[in-house]
Amino acid sequence: LYLFKNCSQKGLAYDIVEQIKDFLNSEDKLREFSDIDYIIPVPEEGRRNRSDKTYSPMSVLSEIMTKTFGLKSALDILMKTRETLSQKDIKTRKQKIRNVLGAFAAQIDLKDKKILLVDDLYDSDAMNECSQMLKQAGASKVYALALTKTTYV
Repeated sequence: LYLFKNCSQKGLAYDIVEQIKDFLNSEDKLREFSDIDYIIPVPEEGRRNRSDKTYSPMSVLSEIMTKTFGLKSALDILMKTRETLSQKDIKTRKQKIRNVLGAFAAQIDLKDKKILLVDDLYDSDAMNECSQMLKQAGASKVYALALTKTTYV
């Protein structure tokens, strides 16, 4: 995960998606994907790699997931409305919540759409805020998929 996220190892996304697919099969959750309308990555706070200004790991992963699962990707539906600090640099939960509050907005009407929201790390705050914005835009259901989580969640 570290190499994929921080060192522009885009090819690792295929391995990660295969692991996601295996996990979903083992949990008998794969059929739930049949009713998802869009896979949407949580927007990132900035570039992840100094040598590649355009590299967005969750966008890459979302695109590969859409092809693997036969779904629609929507990289431009959820956007940041303002810059935020990196969540990993913030120490308290209250500060993390304040950091992302109002920082995202859906760009289209999502009435009755089912969304799979994808992020690399679940620490609840950014993913919860994004989920709220998608629901405000009309999404009927928002599933969350994170590759890992913080130890305190």
